[in-house]
Amino acid sequence: MSILGKLLGGAPGTQEVAADEPATCMHGVLTPRWQNIDDMGQDQKISGYRCQSCKEEFEPDEAYWLWIRAVDRLRDLRGSLSQN
Repeated sequence: MSILGKLLGGAPGTQEVAADEPATCMHGVLTPRWQNIDDMGQDQKISGYRCQSCKEEFEPDEAYWLWIRAVDRLRDLRGSLSQN
């Protein structure tokens, strides 16, 4: 285990388990993309979005649903934090 892992309270062997499981991206930061430079800054002309973590690209409609899911996750997190 690394020194940082020991300092943060990681248990021995947890790094190996985490490495075996496929990581799923939450797509938390989506950057808009436009077809040409003249369209930049115009929301109605956004052609798609790119996730800054995994670099996957999404259509505008898909990005909308990803944002809705992110809001739901934040509400769930807020609810679980207020219960503690």
